[in-house]
Amino acid sequence: MLDLSFLDGRIVYHGSTVEIKDIDLQKARVNCDFGAAFYLTTSENQAIAWARKQKKRQKAESAVLNTYRISTFAGLELNSRIFEVADEGWFSFIVNNRKGKWENRSHNFHVVVGSVADDNVFSVLAAYEAGIFDFDGGHKVIIERLKVKDLEDQIALCTECAVKRVKFLRSLIVC
Repeated sequence: MLDLSFLDGRIVYHGSTVEIKDIDLQKARVNCDFGAAFYLTTSENQAIAWARKQKKRQKAESAVLNTYRISTFAGLELNSRIFEVADEGWFSFIVNNRKGKWENRSHNFHVVVGSVADDNVFSVLAAYEAGIFDFDGGHKVIIERLKVKDLEDQIALCTECAVKRVKFLRSLIVC
């Protein structure tokens, strides 16, 4: 068990096209960076940018910033994974999730914390998937390309037990 207490009491954000008071993991897409989960970030700007991107993709009426507070993970025995840096392990984990390499369509973590795979990461991932370099021989190239980026964070709540630690505070239309 890794210590998640650094998240206790934190204000976190989720960008969407709708207000989300009640988190429903059944609506989670499977092949995302950290698997099927409800994704949060400590960056308000990142959540707003994501909401606006989703509004454009979905041709939705609104971009919505949902704000939550994480109560506490203290005393809970949650299986968690924390990626402190965007390294080989982080990249490999994302590749495995995006390709659906886990049994039962997901890993066994309650909470996963780490950097967001932004557009630069997508281009490196696409090059990897196209066979331009393999992970064993090209991992140094991959990591070097990723190190130049200042990546934002993401917090993936993968189970109902983890979701219960989050309280909805408010939503704001950010257009």
